[in-house]
Amino acid sequence: MPKKSKKLSIGDRRRTAVISIAHMSKSDMELIGKGIKPAGLLFIGEYSYVFNHLIHWGNWAELGFSRTFYNNVRRVLNQGFDRVELDRDADRVAGLPAFDW
Repeated sequence: MPKKSKKLSIGDRRRTAVISIAHMSKSDMELIGKGIKPAGLLFIGEYSYVFNHLIHWGNWAELGFSRTFYNNVRRVLNQGFDRVELDRDADRVAGLPAFDW
């Protein structure tokens, strides 16, 4: 008979917002696909990207990312989230600019 596992006490928790990949432009996605990684990019999945608060506009601008994409990620983070995941299966967020590509 398997032992009953003890409840874990994990004190550090993170909040992640999951939004549509449509909130980044096709050219932004292509830059990441070429291996260009802006500040704050934590993870690249097959159909998703995860960012945290370490994003910095100067870095993003130098690398050629759009201001709209940066502003979308920053705006979501400013809503109290620790991370933003842009995922192809997620819904678009009303009030955030989106791209049709």
